[in-house]
Amino acid sequence: MLGIMKTGAIYVPIDPQFPLSRIDHMLNDSGAVLLLTADDYKEHYRSNAKELLIEDIWPQLRQYPVTDIEVNVNGNDLVYILYTSGSTGLPKGVQIAHHNLVNFLYSMQKCRVSLQQINY
Repeated sequence: MLGIMKTGAIYVPIDPQFPLSRIDHMLNDSGAVLLLTADDYKEHYRSNAKELLIEDIWPQLRQYPVTDIEVNVNGNDLVYILYTSGSTGLPKGVQIAHHNLVNFLYSMQKCRVSLQQINY
């Protein structure tokens, strides 16, 4: 997930246990370009996203540099889309920007520090 975020891409969490129609809708509604998946789910979904199989790319990862690429990402850029159940029967995508995620993580850090001060 960190790698996806560092490239300026948008992460769409999808649970393979969801109904197939829900997953297909999420992939198409989000405009997914790449689908990182496992061999067990190869060509399982109906979307225009190019499938990248973990089993195929994992052995090749060491050939790539570990340095960050230069991408300008600002707080208003999307970091992930989270799909809710949707009151109409179709999942609704909630767009989360980088500043939203940073605020959430900062609040969790503050909460953790506060709980430690209480001596739980």
